[in-house]
Amino acid sequence: MKLGVSINNMDAAIRNIFRAVGPQARHSLLSTAAEGVWSLCRSHLAAVANRRHKWSHRLGATQTGHFTKGIRAMTFHSSSASATVEIPIVGLSRAWHDLDIRPQNADKLTIPCHALSYGHRVKELKGRGWRFFRGGKVLFGTRGRGEKRETLALYILKDRVRQAQEPELLPSKDEIARAAETSMGRYIAHILRKERAA
Repeated sequence: MKLGVSINNMDAAIRNIFRAVGPQARHSLLSTAAEGVWSLCRSHLAAVANRRHKWSHRLGATQTGHFTKGIRAMTFHSSSASATVEIPIVGLSRAWHDLDIRPQNADKLTIPCHALSYGHRVKELKGRGWRFFRGGKVLFGTRGRGEKRETLALYILKDRVRQAQEPELLPSKDEIARAAETSMGRYIAHILRKERAA
């Protein structure tokens, strides 16, 4: 997910400075803004990650670390015209709207319903010796032979899943804009202090 920052009510002083300076200074200002938003989102998502283990707990499964890995891989970029924060966490756009998920390369979505399948694709489990068969809206897995054979319901099969909007996944747009503006203000104050000291 790429997060663009829009600052609609920028402090007048910052806005005037932004208009008056050249491309290199604008690039520095926008880089500082992007870093501030990056930092805000990292902190916010870390707190969210600590609360998002309901399904794994219910299944008695090991957590996938989906959010934590995404937080570690976050980056930000800027130019003299724009700034972007990249958050590689699938489905994060539901912070702003409902999300419809449909199968891409299969006829059904496979929703894990057992600790063994949680965080793993069917293909992965096939590689571990599981064979699969359908039973109504359930995908069963079986492995082993004779008395050691086990058969488990591993996935629920769905045509689509609608995930409701979760605004708490990300800071609000106002908080994001405020973080960008505050970062630029601090950067400008730092430059002015250096100029006075010179």
